[in-house]
Amino acid sequence: FLDVYDKITAGKGSFTETKKTSGNFENISPMDLVQVLSISNKTCLFEMFGNDYLGKIYFEKGSVVHAECQKDKGLDAFYKLMEVEEGEFNIVDIPAESIPAKTIGKSTNQLLLDAAFLIDTKRNLKNKNH
Repeated sequence: FLDVYDKITAGKGSFTETKKTSGNFENISPMDLVQVLSISNKTCLFEMFGNDYLGKIYFEKGSVVHAECQKDKGLDAFYKLMEVEEGEFNIVDIPAESIPAKTIGKSTNQLLLDAAFLIDTKRNLKNKNH
C-alpha cells in the first residue's frame, strides 16, 4: 500500500510531463486508491481494467467529480467501480480542463462511506440467500 502511495504522491513534475502510475488490485482496493488520491489533492484520471474495460473516475483537486462504468455515469458508475476486486489500474495526471462535465457533487468521504454501506448490504443479502 505505501509503495503505491509513494508512487502516486512522489515528485511534482512539470505540467508538460504526463505522469502515469499503473498497478493491479492484488494488494490495494479501488476504495483505498480513491482515499489516497483524495488525500493527495490529485487532479487525475483513475482508469480501471479487468478482462475488459471497466471504467474511469475523474478527480479534481482530490474530489471525485465524475465516473463512468460501461453505460453508467455519475454515482451509479462510481459505486459499481468500488466493488471491483480484480484487475489493473492506471492513474494519469490530467489538466482540469480535460475533465468531463461534473456528475458527482458528494464529498469523497461520503462517497466512500456510501460505497462501503452498499457493498456490505449486497454481501449480507448474498449470505442470507445461500
